[in-house]
Amino acid sequence: MISVKQLLRQSMALLRAHPILLVPPLLADSLIAMLAPGRGPGGLGGMILAALIQLAVTAGWLSMVATLHGGEQVTWDGFVTSIGRHFWSLVGGAFNQVLALLALGFPLLLLGALWVGQSGATRLESELRPFLDGKAEIAGMAAALSPEAMRVASQLTFLGLIWLVGFALMSFALIFWQQGVVLRHLGWLQSWKDSLDVLKRHFKGTLALLTVLSLGQGLVIGLALLMPRFGILAAALAAMALLVVRIFASVATTLFYLEAVKTSDDRPPSLPALQP
Repeated sequence: MISVKQLLRQSMALLRAHPILLVPPLLADSLIAMLAPGRGPGGLGGMILAALIQLAVTAGWLSMVATLHGGEQVTWDGFVTSIGRHFWSLVGGAFNQVLALLALGFPLLLLGALWVGQSGATRLESELRPFLDGKAEIAGMAAALSPEAMRVASQLTFLGLIWLVGFALMSFALIFWQQGVVLRHLGWLQSWKDSLDVLKRHFKGTLALLTVLSLGQGLVIGLALLMPRFGILAAALAAMALLVVRIFASVATTLFYLEAVKTSDDRPPSLPALQP
């Protein structure tokens, strides 16, 4: 395996040489912004539509990354073909991820109901209502809540943190599953196993890469939150920076996966390998 530093350099070089990689994610974000809110902002319909758009673009975009890295030219016909070939496998994997998270959340929800009790939940809801309705300032919430309501809020927060930890662990374990579907033509269940296998064989490298990418994304997000104060142009630049950083992280993760599986005996013959 090459070092994370080399991998990041190769990812940057690929993006500089092929800015077309920025186009599909930008189109996906634009489609989601235009279509998903039409199904109800924050509603289930909008969330499902946004997820389907994102998965379709991912199916074509990952094949573009591998093709360009292999030194070949990409075509929009190939992009569409990859969507048709891998879209439903990606949908199946994403759907089962949601089911797994619900399976984790349901017992925690039951535990929360038993732990706080009906009276505790009712008390917390009634005391939070003025803040939820915008009739009271959020800054004064801690001082306004009664000790009982604070206890209930702490209990529910603790259970929520358990769910978030489970979500984070699943995301880490399955970090490469979409690459497995598109680049190795695996079913979603096989790609889950493939992601776990890659993670097991390259745990330190994966952790190092994820740490660097997370720190970089966190820094850009922090700066982006400050930029709107300087006007619309600054806000637009911040939004573009967030898009580029997100794409860069996806490219780096994909190249890491290609490097990790290039010596695998059962990889597709057309799978490109990284050059140190």
